Amino acid sequence: MDCVDKKLKAPLKQGDVLPRSLLHHTECLALDHQLLSYRQTAEWGMWALHGGFGHLRVPLTVDADA
Repeated sequence: MDCVDKKLKAPLKQGDVLPRSLLHHTECLALDHQLLSYRQTAEWGMWALHGGFGHLRVPLTVDADA
């Protein structure tokens, strides 16, 4: 499992094949639940930022000297 731990993880998609082993099947579903929870938390955080700063319509400069 060490070689898999360093790869990007993504939630399951429709049509993905789950492991036949009950243990691996359960682990796979638990990881999927965690990934979805993390994604939802990140989306809520982005909505909070957009909500708090959504009224700003003035473009900000990227020039460090300005």
